[in-house]
Amino acid sequence: MSDEQPTHTANGESQHASWLPIPSRAISVVEHPAIIKNVEKGIASLGGPVKLSKGLRSKLETTVNAEGDDELKKLISVSLRPDDPFAKRLLSTPVRTNNLLLKVTVPKRTGRKRKRGTAGPFLAEEDTARDSHQTYVDGPTIFRSIQDNASTYKVALVGVVDETHRFRNMPDLQYAASHSDIMVGLRDHILSRRYDKVKNYNINTAAGADITKTVGPSAEFLQMPIAFNYRFQQNSNVKYTDQGAVNVQRSLSYNAYTIVKPTDEHVPTGPGPNLPAERDLTPYMQSLIANIRALLLERPIVTRQLLYNRLGWSKRTKLRQAAIYCGYFFESGPWREALVRWGVDPRKDPEYRKYQTVSFLSYLKSGISKHRAVFDQHVMKLAKMSPEELESEHTFDGVHVSQTGNLFQFCDITDPLISKILSTKDIRTTCAPTFQGWYHVGTWAKATVILKDKMNTIIGGEKPDDSIYQRILSWPELWDDKEMAAQYKAEIDDRQIHQEKRREHQVMHNVRWAARNPRYTFEKMEAENEQEREANDVENLEDVDVPEDMTEDPVMADTVLDADLDADDESAEPGGEGDDGDYEDKEDAMQDDEPDEDMYGSSDGEDDNDSPIMSVRATSEGPAPFGGYYRV
Repeated sequence: MSDEQPTHTANGESQHASWLPIPSRAISVVEHPAIIKNVEKGIASLGGPVKLSKGLRSKLETTVNAEGDDELKKLISVSLRPDDPFAKRLLSTPVRTNNLLLKVTVPKRTGRKRKRGTAGPFLAEEDTARDSHQTYVDGPTIFRSIQDNASTYKVALVGVVDETHRFRNMPDLQYAASHSDIMVGLRDHILSRRYDKVKNYNINTAAGADITKTVGPSAEFLQMPIAFNYRFQQNSNVKYTDQGAVNVQRSLSYNAYTIVKPTDEHVPTGPGPNLPAERDLTPYMQSLIANIRALLLERPIVTRQLLYNRLGWSKRTKLRQAAIYCGYFFESGPWREALVRWGVDPRKDPEYRKYQTVSFLSYLKSGISKHRAVFDQHVMKLAKMSPEELESEHTFDGVHVSQTGNLFQFCDITDPLISKILSTKDIRTTCAPTFQGWYHVGTWAKATVILKDKMNTIIGGEKPDDSIYQRILSWPELWDDKEMAAQYKAEIDDRQIHQEKRREHQVMHNVRWAARNPRYTFEKMEAENEQEREANDVENLEDVDVPEDMTEDPVMADTVLDADLDADDESAEPGGEGDDGDYEDKEDAMQDDEPDEDMYGSSDGEDDNDSPIMSVRATSEGPAPFGGYYRV
């Protein structure tokens, strides 16, 4: 064998590295599970020199003995209590390896020294040599010695490590034998292997079991010697801080929503302090918050349908939780059920009137009961729809019916007729926060009644006839109810004309009533669409005395962004609007031969004030808006 092996330098010149001879010596390594500071005790823990020598070259394979039985060769075993015969031993696993054993020699430490941290005298070299018999040297000391002697330490090959004994199995459960009479007797008399002690060992030979004695332990407790890989990982939903563990996945309760009254002077500018910090939320939740905020930068006030249509119906639950960090809600008023960006107060600027909301408890019944199972199926269908299909589902164009609910913002109403009504420049100088917002009461009544009437017509399978709304378009934004009624009173008195223009008169009645009592109006519209009137029914509808009631149930925390389509549950149940008949009975009871003068009285529309006359229910519950659900 040559002494050098050619290599190449940066200049292209070849150099030769020295060959290191390896002694032909087979070495076995025992990876003891403990740190060996005393070699004698270490060998004793492995069963002693005799057992250790027999097990060093053993292989983990089964052989057949002279009697034809399978037997496993003796393996090295270790015990942390070698003097205890009852101590469980851990078997090794011999594996074939191809490693090299290196011997590193460093110069002895010389010179005068004293113990670190003491004020004792310095000792000469011969005084420190007495401790040189210690075989164990810790790793940091060896590493420091190599650093201190970088040019003088020597490395030599000792041999090839072709066998390694490893202790990787799980130790068996240890049985405390000191409390068992049987085990103590075996230890004191049998295991000593002395005749006199074995002779004195008394065994109970009486028939039957001795219930006063304990049952001996099992020879083996654990049936799985290899540790199971449970793949323990840090819980991604738990973040550890100086204050303790923080659950970043906990469900945000709905009472964490910031809901303000429409009459509050100021609006919030940020989320409450009791919410978990955004940095502690999951990355997925943080991304949803960022998406909602980006949408609010384009449009400062959005509805839940718009959020779901843009970001996905499959994320409904998470979007409701993420919205807590993005804005606030009005308890009632023109912007009810809409998410408003922090710091934006739509009551201060009339430009925000286009974001006012309007919604109804239900439209004309479609014949399908919206039970929970049906609703879930509908949401699953929406979750599978593409963003292109959902792009305009939160709008009303006067032709199609939205599949995502009955909550609209005025800017999303693209029907030409209703858009013309809402585009008026004749608006209020101050906002009515508990009533119709920036619009006059007449404007609001015309837009909302026509919207609901068109929706009912489309759901009923018919095409809306815009001609029946033309006279309503000519009405001013503020009117005297008596003057409006007088415009078509002669047509109502004429039975034939009234029968021909019955639908137009009905809508005109509803618009006038909505300006006085929207709750009664929309409930009445539901009843009229559900029950088929007889052809000869020519009752004088304008004679009904409609009491003023501008109230509505305020929105609560658990209804924010949660109503969705299941708001139809109540109206879809059989008899869900069974009280509608009461209104007709009430209407019939109020009929007189002469028109009710109060019907033609002024509705105080010219004042268009923000404090309409309230009912007893409204007085007890406080002011509530339009723009929300009108409950029966």
